[in-house]
Amino acid sequence: MQGGTFRKKKLLFVVTEDWYFISHRLPLAIAAKNNGYDVSVATRVRENGKVIRDAGLRLIPFELSRGGINPLTELWALLRLVFLYARERPNIVHHVAMKPVLYGSIAGRVARVPHVVNALTGMGWLFTSGADVARWLRPIVGWGLAYLLRSGVALVQNPDDADLLVQLGVPEWRIRRIAGSGVDLEHFSPHPEPTGIPMVVLPARLLWDKGVGEFATAARLILEQGVKARFVLAGEPDTDNPSSVPMEQIARWSENGIIEHLGWVSDMPKLLAESHIVCLPSYREGLPKSLIEAAASGRPIVTSDAPGCREIVRNGDNGLLVPPRDSKALAEAIFMLIRDSSVRQRMGERGRILAENEFALETIIRQTIMLYKETAGPISEQPSQPVLEWSKPSQNQRLFAESDHENLGLKVLVTGAGGFIGGNLVETLLHMGCSVRAFIRDQTARSAWTENVEVSIGQLEDISSLNKAMIESDTVFHLAGIGHQMFEMEHMDDTYHKINVEGTRNVLDSAIRCGVKRFVFFSSVKTMGETTQECFSESAEVKPVTRYGKSKLAAEELVFDYGSRTGLHTVCLRLPLVYGIGNIGNLFRMIDAIDRGLFPPLPDVRNFRSMVHVSNVVEAAILAATKSQATGQCYIVTDGVPYSTRALYEWICRGLGKQVPTWYIPIGALKALGLLGDLFGHIQRKRFMFDSSALDKLTGSAWYSSDRISAELGYNPLISFPDALPELIAWYRKVRV
Repeated sequence: MQGGTFRKKKLLFVVTEDWYFISHRLPLAIAAKNNGYDVSVATRVRENGKVIRDAGLRLIPFELSRGGINPLTELWALLRLVFLYARERPNIVHHVAMKPVLYGSIAGRVARVPHVVNALTGMGWLFTSGADVARWLRPIVGWGLAYLLRSGVALVQNPDDADLLVQLGVPEWRIRRIAGSGVDLEHFSPHPEPTGIPMVVLPARLLWDKGVGEFATAARLILEQGVKARFVLAGEPDTDNPSSVPMEQIARWSENGIIEHLGWVSDMPKLLAESHIVCLPSYREGLPKSLIEAAASGRPIVTSDAPGCREIVRNGDNGLLVPPRDSKALAEAIFMLIRDSSVRQRMGERGRILAENEFALETIIRQTIMLYKETAGPISEQPSQPVLEWSKPSQNQRLFAESDHENLGLKVLVTGAGGFIGGNLVETLLHMGCSVRAFIRDQTARSAWTENVEVSIGQLEDISSLNKAMIESDTVFHLAGIGHQMFEMEHMDDTYHKINVEGTRNVLDSAIRCGVKRFVFFSSVKTMGETTQECFSESAEVKPVTRYGKSKLAAEELVFDYGSRTGLHTVCLRLPLVYGIGNIGNLFRMIDAIDRGLFPPLPDVRNFRSMVHVSNVVEAAILAATKSQATGQCYIVTDGVPYSTRALYEWICRGLGKQVPTWYIPIGALKALGLLGDLFGHIQRKRFMFDSSALDKLTGSAWYSSDRISAELGYNPLISFPDALPELIAWYRKVRV
């Protein structure tokens, strides 16, 4: 590296069709380019090459037929992929759909591509068709997926596809799920229903396994009852797909007055605005973009209770689910919506909310860019400031990145305001126009706040000091408590209970007495245990192991009990390790040990540990306090992606300007050292600094999902560890000096 320059990491997309790339991946590629990646696209070029080039992306024409089965042609295509990867030498290859995943994974292994993302956009015709050739190919392709996806990342769009890959033999820790391609919420926006005859539209490629036949039959059944309605097909047959509907059949339906065929529609927002109902009775999907666009446009949906489709429609809420391949049930569902405009309106409104909360384009892009960083590390040898949006800021970015322009107007009491999280929360609340009072234990906990912060000093055991601090507050963020101690002793049971449980009871009593309306309690994932073998959500069984975890769980139960009895808006936030500037904790110590050469190079044991940046915690806390739907709920808050210990180690080495060691200490040797530490601890009758438990912390998994708070409250974590690392390193060096 010279003169402060750096080599960008090369990201190569491999997609069979240029039109599909434009429709589903172009915004992501632009965002990746804006984030500092050198982006290329290998695809079959037909009519959209100029669009790709005009976006500033390098276009590599590459012929790969989706429907080809000629062995010689397919072998040549595979060899050309190997040559392409060997020539381009990408850092990351993002394969999209089944054939690029299969062929690209083989080529990637031969050409030694370091990082591969295999995006399965649905299991397709092969896994839904009853045709003989599909039944013959299915076990072969299944075996191929199980073998090839043991390396790289398998990216799916719905939990059913994730389960199928696990059944095929793909390791679960290789699988990630991101909900589709996202939708531009400004481009697809709600419009009032048009007057006139209701129009039901099926927007898709015209394939039998999209339910086109069932749609035509349902249309005939409804029209035979004398119902006035229009049934519209918006799309073309796909001759490369064995399930393609012949044009002759479509022409017969049109001649009989059953359906109208519009063909390819370039202006989908206009078509959706002219429609009344959107229908897709597909047999299986990844996550259909057409239904996400329909939800964003405020249109009710009728679709199959099938993988991918049921991820978008909540039955009876924003649409109706029907059994796959059931034309009669489909006709009944469509007829119900045709005759009731008020239900259509309500479902359309709910669909828009769902699209905003779960499928916003900016959210999907952010999650995918974070996946690239997790997979391949920082964008370049010299980290740059990330650009998390592809063109325009999302609502949450405007709310939290430019929060000084917002005015919440809350009257807030923050207990434990002198701590790391509390100090950051106070500063943000001040920027958002809140009146803030800080409750701290003594003068030593006072932070360098502005004069706008009123400070109250007292203990959680002192009811009078709590009542005094609570006066005129309408919102309480309760952080005060005793934190987790690495070496817990028996006598600490009483301390944890006194501070974390009874102290919380005192704060709740004072809040009720003083008329507080909102109460947010900061808890810990340690209420759920110490390690996880899989990704845990809020529905997982709580099994606290430590005294600290048990005290936090007891405090949670108190919070919800008070909420149910008094009507107080109560929310609990379960946090993993929280990091950021100002926190001299485990992560700081890890940076220091690596900087001093005292941290051993660990093997890549493929563990997953969740963390959360303090800015993301603040965002979640404000959403919890201000969103009515959060009442009585418990949410896990993370960065949205897990990290492995080895990945953290390598990122920190690069951030410190150190060479990442090519060697590592074998896991067997580490376990032996851990057992030796256990022995020393037994002899000394106190825990040794490195024992089996410490090793488990480093190499085990503690992986949690924040999908629920994202879906229900619109939580959108803006900062991940690679993003925060440059500032963390700069702060560490300043503190060390």
